[in-house]
Amino acid sequence: MVLNIKKTIFLIVAIILFGGCSKDAKVYQYYTLSFEDYSFSGGSEEEHTSITIDNWSKYVDSPQYGGPLLYGGTIKYCWYDATTDLYSEIADALGTNKYDGGGIAISNYFRKDITQPIDYTEQLSVYASNGNNKRSAVVYVAKNECPPALKFKYGTGIIDNLYICPTAYSYYIAKNGTAEIPSIIASGSEIKIIITGYDALERETGVIEHVLYRENSLQNGWKRIDTSILGLVKYVTFQMYENDSDMQHPAYFAIDNITIKK
Repeated sequence: MVLNIKKTIFLIVAIILFGGCSKDAKVYQYYTLSFEDYSFSGGSEEEHTSITIDNWSKYVDSPQYGGPLLYGGTIKYCWYDATTDLYSEIADALGTNKYDGGGIAISNYFRKDITQPIDYTEQLSVYASNGNNKRSAVVYVAKNECPPALKFKYGTGIIDNLYICPTAYSYYIAKNGTAEIPSIIASGSEIKIIITGYDALERETGVIEHVLYRENSLQNGWKRIDTSILGLVKYVTFQMYENDSDMQHPAYFAIDNITIKK
């Protein structure tokens, strides 16, 4: 009789514990922004028929430097993805409404051959293609005090991970240097990207440091960055530092396949 009572109590406790966990546990859906015409993943196309997917090509400027989208100056360049709710606009660190003040620009430019010199006129060229992706986004940090940001436009969310790659211009200077800027190998400099998360109340949720270049170690392709540790955010910012100070090298890098969960 005592044994049966103990078994009954155990079953009741187990039901309460496991029942409570299953009730409170949230099931997340994952969606990946790849800057393609259909940028979502983690669900069937039929589940997203009510969502308008932008033609990302219209956000790609031509020429790469001085084009009408990024340097028109009349309105701020911006883009939005309805599936992920991710949004970005010109950082405007210089008050010009132009990309020279920093921002995140959609790009379909790739260049792996750096045998010939590369300068700022090819600022949107990514150093390596990303599989079958036709597009990515190039982050330019004009001033760390007014950094480019990736935001959830209408709510908050968790950015689970994203991919980072050097741009061709940035990588060329890091490897070869110029008359004014020594190469990373020659100078022994370290260049890192700082990703900072902020919640809806503007409180910092966490910081991630990613080393892009270091003496004898230059990142030359795409690398996955786990950003889930930033938690639930309203937005994240991107800064770049050279030896923990302001940048001497070109402050560019590319991002792609940004996966969020909600």
